[in-house]
Amino acid sequence: MAHPVTAPAMQRAMRLLQQRVTPAVLVSPLDFEVHATEEWFESPGHDVATSSPLAPFTLGSKWGRPWHTRWFRLQAVVPPSLADEELVAHIDLGFIGRGDGFEVEALAWIDGRIVQAVQPDRRLVPLGRRTVGDTVEIWLEAAATPIIAGHEFGYGPTPMGDPATAPEAPIYRLRTACLAGRDAGLAELELVLHAAIDLTMDLPEHSPQRARLFAALERCGTALDVNRPRETAAAALAALRPVMSIGNGPNAHRIVATGHAHLDTAWLWPIRETRRKAVRTFANAVGLLDENPDYVYCHSQAQHYAWVAEDAPDLFARVREFVAAGRWEVVGGMWVETDLNLPDGESLLRQLVKGQAAFRGWFGSRCTGAFLPDDFGYPAGLPQIVAEGGCRWFFTQKLSWNETNRFPHHSFWWEGLDGTAVYAHFSPVDTYNAIMNPSQLRFAERNYADHAGSDSSLVLFGHGDGGGGPTREMIARARLAADLEGVPRVSMGRVDGFFTGSLATHGPVAPRWVGEMYFEKHRGTYSTQLGTKQGNRTSERLLHEVELWAAAAGRDVPVLDALWKRVLTQQFHDIIPGSSIAWVHDDAEREHREVADACEGILSDLLSPAGGGAPHAVNPASVRFTGVVDVDGSPAWADVPALAWAPVHISLPDDVAPVGVRRDPDGSLLLDNGTLKVRISADGHLASLVGHGRDVLGGRDARLVLRPDTPAEYDAWDIDRADADSPAVPVDAVGPPRVVLEDPLRVVVETELATASSRFVLRHVLDAGADRLDVVLEASWHESERRLQWVLPVDLLAREAVMGTQLGHVRRPRHANTTWDLARFETCGHRWASCAEPGFGAAILADGPRGYDVRGDALRLTVLRSPRFPDPEADRGDRRITWSVAPLPGDPVLSGIEEIAAAMACPPRVVSGAPAVAPPGIEVSIPGVLASAVKPAEDGSGDLVVRLWETRGSRTAGRLLVASRTGAELRLCNALEDPVGDAVTTHPDGGWALSLDPFRILTLRLTGP
Repeated sequence: MAHPVTAPAMQRAMRLLQQRVTPAVLVSPLDFEVHATEEWFESPGHDVATSSPLAPFTLGSKWGRPWHTRWFRLQAVVPPSLADEELVAHIDLGFIGRGDGFEVEALAWIDGRIVQAVQPDRRLVPLGRRTVGDTVEIWLEAAATPIIAGHEFGYGPTPMGDPATAPEAPIYRLRTACLAGRDAGLAELELVLHAAIDLTMDLPEHSPQRARLFAALERCGTALDVNRPRETAAAALAALRPVMSIGNGPNAHRIVATGHAHLDTAWLWPIRETRRKAVRTFANAVGLLDENPDYVYCHSQAQHYAWVAEDAPDLFARVREFVAAGRWEVVGGMWVETDLNLPDGESLLRQLVKGQAAFRGWFGSRCTGAFLPDDFGYPAGLPQIVAEGGCRWFFTQKLSWNETNRFPHHSFWWEGLDGTAVYAHFSPVDTYNAIMNPSQLRFAERNYADHAGSDSSLVLFGHGDGGGGPTREMIARARLAADLEGVPRVSMGRVDGFFTGSLATHGPVAPRWVGEMYFEKHRGTYSTQLGTKQGNRTSERLLHEVELWAAAAGRDVPVLDALWKRVLTQQFHDIIPGSSIAWVHDDAEREHREVADACEGILSDLLSPAGGGAPHAVNPASVRFTGVVDVDGSPAWADVPALAWAPVHISLPDDVAPVGVRRDPDGSLLLDNGTLKVRISADGHLASLVGHGRDVLGGRDARLVLRPDTPAEYDAWDIDRADADSPAVPVDAVGPPRVVLEDPLRVVVETELATASSRFVLRHVLDAGADRLDVVLEASWHESERRLQWVLPVDLLAREAVMGTQLGHVRRPRHANTTWDLARFETCGHRWASCAEPGFGAAILADGPRGYDVRGDALRLTVLRSPRFPDPEADRGDRRITWSVAPLPGDPVLSGIEEIAAAMACPPRVVSGAPAVAPPGIEVSIPGVLASAVKPAEDGSGDLVVRLWETRGSRTAGRLLVASRTGAELRLCNALEDPVGDAVTTHPDGGWALSLDPFRILTLRLTGP
């Protein structure tokens, strides 16, 4: 509670600022004459718009159908009242107050040149001094982006996220468009007065500094004559100067402040809008760099630069100038700020490969650190991945959102699965959108967890998420905080400069965090928007195949680079997680379909047969495939070496038992392939799965269940623990199970299930020779705020689950001994999730990442969700999802689960004859090692690149043979394909001798024959 004496004083100071000073900053406003074009759904661009028919537009009128663009022409003649004034255009497009990037915004053009954005916190366009009688003309490209978050329903359902459902009526009103002078003295008083009030309110109640500030605020109010504000502004400012110029001493915490505009590549707006946001944001940054010689700006995401280079080449040329001067810092090294949980390991590496190559091409240098301020969790393999991409440091701040546990460090070494460590910093200001108020800077100092070894931290300032970036006021606040009593010392500088200094002083004594950094929030992103996730996985798989067979054929496929970039863009951390509006996910799924079609066309050409002949199975996996394939809808048998092909056989080999099925008197069905015995109960659920002499389920059914899915905050993002722990409602069958395919090679049992709103077809598929049972679910899903899980009871005493992650695996508790355990009730698993006792275990396997709950006595797979924000219809409709379940003879990793998963992730395709090209002849004879990529070198040299990874977490050694390159030189490289060592020695039996440490990623480049 405020002190009774100080409360009126603070109210007086606030009124002084808001009602006396701020309104007086603009001098002699004169309304522009406004004309407007028609509204377009797709903006035609400057040249077309400015030559289009215009009509008079009355200030105060409504405009802006959602997602439409209107161009406004503002004209005024400079009157005598504005002689010798610094002129500005003051524009209010109808701002509602959600902030820069979240509502209506515009791009201002003068004399055919981009000037800056017009946004809620950027309403003034500087015009300099003009001669009386001059005509001022401004064109505004105004985008009627609707408010998606923070509308009348808060973070709730809205029709605005899809043009098909958005209303037709205009949603904004052009309130203000005037030419005015800007009084520099009053503007400075506004800035200092705002900072003084903010600092006063943040200081302890009985602080001597607070008392001095109160007194100064009283003197300021007395000195300002509200009837003559311009004439008395200097006196009012002088009253504040003595207290706002006291230094803070040599031992104060130090903050390096870097201008930044976090720009989501898509989120509450489609990529179409992000392209325009990028131009607006870059224009703002260039303008401020021109005006402020001490200012430094940083921006990540090569995709944004590529858009600006294409859409605004003159602006991009200015960016290049500032990068060369060291004042625009390119950070991150990735194509986009990718999600880290859901792309596979190769995709994370390619984010760096493509991003670093683009930055080097544009600017002549690569990034030195990974810059990912807004991601939803940080997998254990990431330190090695970013190091392979040329990075030595890592930045984020998102773990400040943890719901249960406070992360214990802000500056520390982060050690990954393989022992690779990168120096990490989490900004203690707990945002990447700082505004540089004194109270915010003081919070950063109080919040910083590593004062014992470090005296500095990093702050990114500027409006973000929707772009925009820093404002003139933020830069001025940073200067004001350079040496201000009670506030950390602020200096504007580069991110890499901060890390270089921090590494030198703090690195030797910094604490260490080992393993994944699980984000205790946004757990629903592993499962939301299934179509986007499935499209990504299909694209990853097909690109892998194209690279492999292009390398085998020695063929250059120029379109590969563009296809990869299209997929990488859709891995942005609000697209692939499923947390964007419907428009974004419609676009993403279309992109993936187009990529898939292009890949299939390339593969058809690469794998065209030499002539006629029997069907062949083409195996792109790095493990041998032996099992059932489909030939024109019928099962057939194939036995194919890794990375090769072989004929398909219609009948089973003599040494493989056929699949049998029988119906028992109780109505259940028993399937048996000699390896697994599977019982489907009379009501269609998996009742028993026996392998390796033991039943996985222990007398309980594996079945589909529903749980409520009503998170407290962010629908598409979150699964709350209360819902995860709520009683499950079984999904019941509406008829008995039916055998729909009975063949010696395959048996399929189908069951129909239903709720009041949704219907399902559940198929259990057992193949001859298979050591796993496949499950296929076709759903007509029409639930709302419910989650569908498949629950696999496991009759095992296993305290930990072992789960796949990118290029490795992690162990996660199945109990809640600590608060850290308690928070992991939904986790992301790549390829598989398992638990085991010595001698027996069980696993759920999938072809990509999924959300799992592994607690207690079951493994639970999240199958579908039905959130209502930001897409009110997310995931509804017809869906198809598959997974498998397998008994294991013990430890999953030692039981070969990665080999099973590799075959599932890259299944064979059947072609009409033997391909004309020869297979690459790659043999990896190294225990526990798989290939994640076989590809042409990025530089088009014709070199072959093979990437291996160690799967078991143990040291191993053996031989790599590449029959097609027997005379080649083999060199160890990083993921960027730069050599990092001498040529690899040959193996006595031919090929090359290799050794790998636990979880090591090894990129190998073959040059020559």
